[in-house]
Amino acid sequence: MKYLLLIFLISTTFSCESYFQGEVKYSVTTEVLGDSLRNTKLINQLIIDGIIHKDSVSYFYSNSGNYKINYTLHNKKIPSYYIKSDKMLYSFIGDNIVTGLDITIDLEQKLGNKPKIKLLDYKQKIGNYDCSIVEIIWKTGVYRYYFSKGIMKIDKDNYKNYNYNQWYSYLNISNSLPIRVEHEINGFYKTTYTLDYFKNKNIPNSIFKLPKMTELKELKDIYIYEIVDTK
Repeated sequence: MKYLLLIFLISTTFSCESYFQGEVKYSVTTEVLGDSLRNTKLINQLIIDGIIHKDSVSYFYSNSGNYKINYTLHNKKIPSYYIKSDKMLYSFIGDNIVTGLDITIDLEQKLGNKPKIKLLDYKQKIGNYDCSIVEIIWKTGVYRYYFSKGIMKIDKDNYKNYNYNQWYSYLNISNSLPIRVEHEINGFYKTTYTLDYFKNKNIPNSIFKLPKMTELKELKDIYIYEIVDTK
């Protein structure tokens, strides 16, 4: 009986996956493509609007599949929360206003432009990491996700419905959070997120308890909410 119990404990230990939970910080740079004078003005406006991140951004991943994003806009920290049960990414942009993004929708795919997704047949060294590359090509541009096998291993099943930017398609190949992400819009700009550091630590689910909100309006696939309970 003791031997059977020992075998059970050993098999249970080895069958349990160990997934990353903690903080990931990226440095962010944006390169102007095409008409530099016109596009620089447009890109600066996108940065002001918070659509393009500037300097750095931090992610906090929990084992539940929820995550939080922190970035700075106008010298103020703007938090965003992905809530798995809602399938929504909420951004608290200020003045009790919250935007909500439906992550089940890939905007180009919705328009009939199915992306091409492939694992490239070469690797690239980024810092101390040998990285494989998943390339996702849309009609308007390309995403390149660089990952190093076994580094920041993530439970892809937490993101099965996450079609925005083909995040689940990427995780289905890599099973890991990226070391680098390149987002290129044809003839416009290229934004690069490069890993600064990652830190394993407990991310409590209590930080994902959001205030009560009421929907004000819907703009295509973006929802606008107002916070009605700040307690």
